[in-house]
Amino acid sequence: MSEQIRTWIAAHRTALVRTFLLTVAILFGWCTFAAPALASPPADDPTSPAAVQQTSDPFVSPAVWFNDEMLFWWHDNGKVYTTNPAGREVPLVEMVMGYEQIDRYVFSENGVVLGEFDHTMIYRSFTERYLFRPHFTVGYHTVDLTIYEPNGNSSTGSMTFEVVLVSSLPPGAGYIDVDLVYSFPNYDRYEWDEIEVLFDGRAVSDQFGEIVRWDWEINSWLGGDENRHITATGPTPTVYLAAGYHTFRVTITDVWGRTDYDNGYFGLQPAPRVDAGPDITITTYNDSADVTMDATITYSHYHHATCQYWAVFSWYNGETRIRYHNDLDVTQAFYRGVFNLPVGTHHLRLEVRPGDGDCGATGEDTLTVTIVKIPPNPRVTLSKASGTIYSGITATLSGFPRGAIEVFWTSPDGATTAQRVAATSAGANGTATASFNVPETTGGAGHTLRFVHAQTSVQTTFEVLPEISGGSWQPGWITYISFSGFPANRTYVMEWKLGNEWIPFGDAETDELGSGTGSGNAPIWAANGPHTIRIGTVTGTATIFGSTGPPPPRIDLFSAGSTVGSKISVTVTGFPGNANVTVTWLRANGTVINGLSLPVIRTNGGGSATAEFPVPAVPGGWDQAIRFTSGAISITKPINIVPKITASVAQASPGQSITLNLRGLSANGGYTIMWKVGASWVNVGSATSSNSGSITNLVVVTPANAPTGPATISAIGAYGTTATPLTIVAGSSSNANVTITPFRTTVNNKVTFTVSGFPANSDVAITWRRLSGSSIDIATVRTDANGFVSGYFKVPATTGGPGQQITFQAGSVSRTAPFELAPRVKSNTSPGLRGQAIDFSLRGFAKQESIRIRWWNPNTSKWVDVATGQTSNTGSANIPIVVPSWAADGEHKVRAETASFNQQTNVVLVAGGARVTLAEVEATPTPEPTETPTPEPTAEPEASPESSETPTPEPTVDPEVTPEPTLPTEPVVTPTPETPEAVEPEPTPSPEPPAGGEEPD
Repeated sequence: MSEQIRTWIAAHRTALVRTFLLTVAILFGWCTFAAPALASPPADDPTSPAAVQQTSDPFVSPAVWFNDEMLFWWHDNGKVYTTNPAGREVPLVEMVMGYEQIDRYVFSENGVVLGEFDHTMIYRSFTERYLFRPHFTVGYHTVDLTIYEPNGNSSTGSMTFEVVLVSSLPPGAGYIDVDLVYSFPNYDRYEWDEIEVLFDGRAVSDQFGEIVRWDWEINSWLGGDENRHITATGPTPTVYLAAGYHTFRVTITDVWGRTDYDNGYFGLQPAPRVDAGPDITITTYNDSADVTMDATITYSHYHHATCQYWAVFSWYNGETRIRYHNDLDVTQAFYRGVFNLPVGTHHLRLEVRPGDGDCGATGEDTLTVTIVKIPPNPRVTLSKASGTIYSGITATLSGFPRGAIEVFWTSPDGATTAQRVAATSAGANGTATASFNVPETTGGAGHTLRFVHAQTSVQTTFEVLPEISGGSWQPGWITYISFSGFPANRTYVMEWKLGNEWIPFGDAETDELGSGTGSGNAPIWAANGPHTIRIGTVTGTATIFGSTGPPPPRIDLFSAGSTVGSKISVTVTGFPGNANVTVTWLRANGTVINGLSLPVIRTNGGGSATAEFPVPAVPGGWDQAIRFTSGAISITKPINIVPKITASVAQASPGQSITLNLRGLSANGGYTIMWKVGASWVNVGSATSSNSGSITNLVVVTPANAPTGPATISAIGAYGTTATPLTIVAGSSSNANVTITPFRTTVNNKVTFTVSGFPANSDVAITWRRLSGSSIDIATVRTDANGFVSGYFKVPATTGGPGQQITFQAGSVSRTAPFELAPRVKSNTSPGLRGQAIDFSLRGFAKQESIRIRWWNPNTSKWVDVATGQTSNTGSANIPIVVPSWAADGEHKVRAETASFNQQTNVVLVAGGARVTLAEVEATPTPEPTETPTPEPTAEPEASPESSETPTPEPTVDPEVTPEPTLPTEPVVTPTPETPEAVEPEPTPSPEPPAGGEEPD
């Protein structure tokens, strides 16, 4: 018995038992199937079979029950007859219902085991009529059946009967039992008029007599077609019947003259016509393939109700049955079978027959299926080629062999190596989908996705996009910005956009997976609502709440040292909305220079605007200014106009005449034009500037001994000195040169560079190498046709100290300039309130260095410890300092002391807050000795590469302050222009005479 049938029977066991009992009851009533009809001998014959039957125990079938389910019932009960004095085999069990919850069945008598079966034997014997036939001697017997569950629980049922010797009975005692068999030889045609039916009535039980007669009647009862009534005799008659519904009865007679009969019915239906479909050829990447076969089933014109319930469909591959369905509607005209077949040629046969074998014949058809294996052709398509961390990706796969596929992620820098991000499985057609999220990894292109199958793999690439996100903050608060998808172990400056201006407000350092959190103070004048922030070129959003109102009027000028004709960018904020802002140019004495072409700037509804205009033709110098006026608001910004010299040619030979144009000189001043040859200067001409500070079309001769390479030309006169590079002849890589100005400054200050003698029209990559050995990509600039380019960049956030290197590289040409990064300290909160914290920032210190923050107390002439901290991996730190309650309004000296950079001092402005009086301070003794502060060291002097050989000492200022360099050409703006931090000169504390003559600590 198949597992499917066994499962179905187990699920319907209760209904089966009850249906069987109901059928038995009906047969008892209709046919006297269980109680044979006996002949009627003379009633006065005490030895007649009728008398014997009337005096014997009636035939009953008690049952044993288990858990409200009928487990088995006895075939015989009461008296069991035998002609053998030694007894007989007695069929104890008609049927045993096999349950999975029963482990063993044990039959015993008086404690002696007659037979033992496990549940698998019961299953195999489920359809047998007699499961167990032990031998019993003449006499009374009580048989016990004990069932055992797997958990050891048991239950016992008993039945008692008597084995009676026939010779002790009166003549004729006993009964007859008929077991009828019929079959349909050659029943395999689709259409026919009549079919041969063979009846077999030889299976008869008659305990004491011999059957001497069989009488058959066909279609004589229970709805049979009386027009097709047929009679026959003998134990195995053959008749011919047409399609349709037929009934029959057989009556048997034994030598005693007793009779019994059995009834039956069946339907004859011709075999269906089966079309299994055309031959199939399939190609696959696998060792097997799923094959779909669609069969068409056509039935005869005749259908009987008993043959329309279900049919059996059997697919054979050769002689092996590969699919079996026994619950399909025979009236359907279409059947689909899906099989997985190995590579090769298969000859399949479909057989269709009624589920009841008595209802019809079997139809069949064949087809050939060929499975051809081809090499796999795996392909992967991603739903997107780029995305941010944790964003979803769907991969569509095709051409893979059947089976499991794993997805691995590897980043180009090795930060993420072969990380398993998904798994899927290809079906028979080699397709699959896999959905997963971008893992936390470093950003950039070239990330590798590998789709690995046991037989093959496919690789594709993905670009991880950087992403930043901010929260909600009040103006001036410490703001924390999260970011991911950046290069690993890099340092960036975070910028906040106010109007059209990007304002640096903190540093961001990525970890080994390109993620991290940066912090800085939100701009104090940021208005309520969303604001744009950025790290590098990636933007995000931070929200401001609690802003007290619009910012005060402000002009931000982006061109502190320009030349005539170069662009000036201006941002206007806090002015009246929708108003005109007039621009005027002022001389050093404050008078207006008229006749210049200057714009009128129009603000928007929020009082903001941006504008750009060229520097007009005005004399050079530091003491000029631009005034912006709108109504009662007037703001003046100083501006420096740098002299500029341009030549009529890009290159020249020694002795060649060239034409020079000079702008931004002093007005009406005499100038001598000097050409630098080696360490000497050669006079090549002179001229007087115009009212606008210009000298045009001045012809000079290139010195005969001018060296190959960039030339330096100066105009010496009433106002300053200027220089410009001029290529005399095309140089080789040996003439490549780089100059930077200054060689020492602090984080976020400008460094101006000049590149010459590099390959023409080539990209020059600028890279900063830290003391730790790691590098920072600064920018990429492009040389002109003469291999020249100049510009500036800002010092990135990194640790301080000498020995830093700035490399300029174009192909195989590379030049490196040394650099010293100076530390600096400053207050990001101004003014500070007594008793409240201010944000004190440090940049350019050593990595992971302990910091001691000290405040100069003028009352005691001592430095007082106010805070401690530690620098980050980039030598930076932001440390909150509580303003001392004794600090008076005004400027105070605060310094940071570390082991590497001692006593870096700057000024903190204090205004407001509760204050302790001087008397209170003096009344509180201090254990620290009174000392005199040591003067702050001045900044290290630098030599200008463009000046004479005698270096000019650098003024004593905060290292962060860098004088604007003199540029011969317009600066090349780097891809991410940054706004310089406000210049705050660092005061040098004057030693104050201490009491007792001690030096301050």
